[in-house]
Amino acid sequence: MSQPEARPYDNSAVQELEDEHQKILEKEQAAHEKRQWVRLTSYCNNRCTFCLDSAAHNGTYVPRLLVRSQIIEGRRKGATRLILSGGEPTIHPNFIEFIKLGRQLGYRKIQTVTNGRLFMYREFLEKCLNAGLTEITFSIHGHDAKVHDALVGVPGAFDEEVQGLKNALADGRPIVNIDVCLNKGNIKGLPKLLDRFMALGVREFDLLHIIPFGRAFEEYRTSLFYDIDEAFDSIQYALEVARRPDVHIWFNRFPPPYLEGHEHLIQDPYKLNDEVRGRFEEYERWLSKGQPLSCREPERCRRCYLERLCQTLEDTLEEVKESAFDALRIHLREGKGAPPPVGLPDEAIYRDLWLTGSDLEAVERALPALPPGDLILELDSYEGLGAGELSGRRILRCIASRPDDLDRLL
Repeated sequence: MSQPEARPYDNSAVQELEDEHQKILEKEQAAHEKRQWVRLTSYCNNRCTFCLDSAAHNGTYVPRLLVRSQIIEGRRKGATRLILSGGEPTIHPNFIEFIKLGRQLGYRKIQTVTNGRLFMYREFLEKCLNAGLTEITFSIHGHDAKVHDALVGVPGAFDEEVQGLKNALADGRPIVNIDVCLNKGNIKGLPKLLDRFMALGVREFDLLHIIPFGRAFEEYRTSLFYDIDEAFDSIQYALEVARRPDVHIWFNRFPPPYLEGHEHLIQDPYKLNDEVRGRFEEYERWLSKGQPLSCREPERCRRCYLERLCQTLEDTLEEVKESAFDALRIHLREGKGAPPPVGLPDEAIYRDLWLTGSDLEAVERALPALPPGDLILELDSYEGLGAGELSGRRILRCIASRPDDLDRLL
């Protein structure tokens, strides 16, 4: 009896899984790479309708010495990727100097996020690459000049940027990728955009979901915010392109429910650190002074990728407020310089430390073993008190009963 002819083993499915796994690892490594973002300008030669940073644009360059100090500080803290951004970074008069400094300090990668228009000049591009620029992220928001120029507010911007991109690809040295801000004006043309630039040789795209900040919300909300369900055919096309082993597509700030079946494309939660760091001062004022984010309003929040983060933070702050008390009072009268009392409540939530005792020496000896907090002092003597701090802690209030202490405190 003859044996059936053996069929060659088809390992295409296995190879597809291996390719996808490799891409996931590469994305995780990229997301967790320690970055130093440095803003070079508060100015841009485009006027994008969706600009989330428009409120910060005042037509100025960040001072040269400040930029240098930030580049140096990032490397000192262990950052391996330097990202020069704006506004539009390439228009800073010291742009090439900053690239050179990054290379001298040993940054592994030096990247710029740009509208790319100045790279249409080959000589400028070559100077940047020779200085050490290794990656260029071009912000391109339409598949043709009509769409792109309308969105960025400058006629001719598309042709200039595409020429800059072609110059970078032809040179061959830099990594070249594209940012696209997805909005009502370009979402239907997304398949054409991907096809056009993949045909030129681009293999990495960062699709940024529009968010309700800056000019996008204040001036153009009705013309830019779109219904994802209605536009899902375009999103589906991008998801299919993302399956290609030679193409990387990132979905940033994109609602995770729409990436079902493509969970590896959901933005790495670690990158939320970058998003929050970008608004660090606002979050710091919220946490330390109780001043809420200026954007906290229902119409904005329902469109924002940070909605759950902010809501969780707000709920947590309310819980802390309900269970907190103003000050943790600790009595230090056991003797001059005696150790602090034991048995502090583990779950105590308070703002300040209210210390009662004999004198400043007793407080100073006790402080290293006490929990954090600003100080309220109620002492028998304030002799020796100088500035408004004690061992690096701020003194909020002093309670005195002796006239000479009152004079000293005043």
